[in-house]
Amino acid sequence: MFNLNSCQSCRYYQPTGRRGGMCQLLAVPVKGDWKACSCSALPFVSSINLPSPVVQKSNPELIPVVGMPT
Repeated sequence: MFNLNSCQSCRYYQPTGRRGGMCQLLAVPVKGDWKACSCSALPFVSSINLPSPVVQKSNPELIPVVGMPT
């Protein structure tokens, strides 16, 4: 696993001003050169971006809907 070495490399770091920023996760002011905390996350990696397997049935079943004419 890759560890971040500073706050400015974290996805939750929002720069404000010239030297500092805000941690959007903890809602506290931080400096970009501070050592990243254990809550840090890589800026471009997310489990949401991972593809999910697609399941296809060979013979899909038709499901009758009650109240709909056939």
